[in-house]
Amino acid sequence: MRAGIALARRHAVIAMTFVAIAIKLAQVAVDSTPLLFWGDSWTHLRTAVEGHLPDERSWTYGLLIRPFVVWTGSLPWLVPVQALAGAATCGLLMRVLVVDLAIGGAVAAAAVLGFAFEPLQVLQERFVLTESFAGLGLALYVALAFLYLRRPRPGTLALHALTGIALVSLRTVYAPIALVGTVALPLLYALGNQAVGESRPRRLRAVALHAAVAILATGLAHLSYQHLMGRLFNRPPAYQYADGLFLVSAWWQVLVPEDASDPAAKALLERLAASPPELGTMPEREFHRWRPKGFCAQLEEALGGDAARANGVAKETALRALRRYPAGVLGVAWRNTLAYWERDPARIVRTHVEQGAYNPPDSPMVTFVREHFGAASAAPPGETPARRWHTAGRHGYPLLTLTPLVCAAAALFCRREIRPMVLFLALVSSGLLATTVLLGIASAFRFLHPMVFPMAAALAVLADAALRGRARGTAPPGSPSNRPSL
Repeated sequence: MRAGIALARRHAVIAMTFVAIAIKLAQVAVDSTPLLFWGDSWTHLRTAVEGHLPDERSWTYGLLIRPFVVWTGSLPWLVPVQALAGAATCGLLMRVLVVDLAIGGAVAAAAVLGFAFEPLQVLQERFVLTESFAGLGLALYVALAFLYLRRPRPGTLALHALTGIALVSLRTVYAPIALVGTVALPLLYALGNQAVGESRPRRLRAVALHAAVAILATGLAHLSYQHLMGRLFNRPPAYQYADGLFLVSAWWQVLVPEDASDPAAKALLERLAASPPELGTMPEREFHRWRPKGFCAQLEEALGGDAARANGVAKETALRALRRYPAGVLGVAWRNTLAYWERDPARIVRTHVEQGAYNPPDSPMVTFVREHFGAASAAPPGETPARRWHTAGRHGYPLLTLTPLVCAAAALFCRREIRPMVLFLALVSSGLLATTVLLGIASAFRFLHPMVFPMAAALAVLADAALRGRARGTAPPGSPSNRPSL
């Protein structure tokens, strides 16, 4: 027994990864019900089954799940696969905490266990959605960044840039971070401790070289992906081809007819302002993006069904609104952030919507699933353990909007040698939150799922700093050890 404990301490990452695998398999044994979410899941399944390539959502996810849902002819097979992806994410979290950040084993293990049982993570492992694999990609993105900051190598920067564009292919919300993250690493490296025997000029030359490699690798990765999209869809290079429609819907509350870049768009905005449509239970921004009587659908119809032109007009209209009233757009982001803090019963309704509880039984997605995977997979799943756990955790989700602040606090109080890594966590979480609240058409809790990993890491850093401070004892007032080093 003692020998086993000693071995686990020496190989903490491997041991905790096996613990995470056991936990995830136990969770699958309790609940292996696959969950579907409106058109998102339908689009991914169409990619897997038919090879359909969507121009506004990820197509790489559909190709990733193809072996597990098409070759087996079963949706439940996807659940253990995504659960194992969650276990791999736990392993990477343990690695960055123990190896890169030198966090104590007990604190790191507690953080990993918390992540393994986090309700958003557990639910997303059961959805036919990109979040589970994207979460693993984000963990790898952070792990590679930390590896570079410990052992700076140009090759690591190139691999980091490739990981970033792979993340973008799963969810375009990662595009701003993928563009900035790799380039920021050499600058963060410059803030770190200088190696023994390393002269300042040599360090500056290394930083300049690495910055050039980071910019080149990032540019090549992103331009290559955009040109690949252009070839696949026979359109100009881009990350996706509905960005303008999403943008105009996200900033709908600040639009006025004068923002329109096309006469048809101006006439439509005037008509909708004079006679607003009946929204029903759907929020206004989502209505105008998805409903036949919403702005986006009517704009495309007014432009003769030209989706590409409609997207371009919508994008220019939204950007005109931004130039005219930037404070209004920031106000939208602020209201989106506050919306996450709504109390019950609104919070309960939000969790049920995100669980796919309101999928229409006659929707094209349900028909498609029934045809390809059987009636059992298309039937409403009812109250599953994962759904109940997700609902029970609803009071904690708003706290994820505080992740950038928690990361900033961790950077302030952590040891100097790990500060560049913790600052990278703060950069990633800040960029993801800003993108979510600025560009999102809904304040959905699942959009906060990427915050779980940096939040767990930052809390572990703070806990470790507190324990180390207690071990050292209280220093006299005004002494250097009583102040965080900057």
